Amino acid sequence: MDIETQLKAIVDETVVVEEEVEVSWIVSQEKLSDDEKMIKLKELAEYAQSDEFKNLISKFKEKARETQDTIREIAFSREEAKVSYSILDEYVIAYTSTQDILKESTCETYKQYLESRMEALESAILKKRGIVERGDMAINFDMPIFTQIDLLKEQASVYVSVEQFLKYCISIYDFKGIMERKNGKEEENHHQPY
Repeated sequence: MDIETQLKAIVDETVVVEEEVEVSWIVSQEKLSDDEKMIKLKELAEYAQSDEFKNLISKFKEKARETQDTIREIAFSREEAKVSYSILDEYVIAYTSTQDILKESTCETYKQYLESRMEALESAILKKRGIVERGDMAINFDMPIFTQIDLLKEQASVYVSVEQFLKYCISIYDFKGIMERKNGKEEENHHQPY
């Protein structure tokens, strides 16, 4: 077998590593018509004002406080900091913490948004490799740089982001743009003498 045939055989057997996925749900939501977006916005606005959502915020603020109590306990009792977790581990804790919020929510659009966050995190967990930029540093994605406390801080951060996640979800639908387009159409009144 000549060299070219051998190389072709090797290439044919090589496993293709998939790249990370973009959050396709967000892209699909941005493509909805203004009327479809308004339906989603109404659902999200009602959910934001509901007692259920207020309870969800309170529940996860309490979970964040419990996590901070654990951080305090570890911080004041440890004898040395052990760096044994990587950015990959940080993504896993963000994924599982987001999943905790998802399990407690009943608003379908909000749940879909949380699922899209988890989809992006899972994609990175499974497919990201090599060097990533973190601030001014280039770090290997799976190189230990965090302590247990760092991961608990990430978990607490996700838990206190319940309301922020909803605000971001609402922003996807571009209410301001919808209203500007609607007002622009109203100004084009065909009964005006031009």
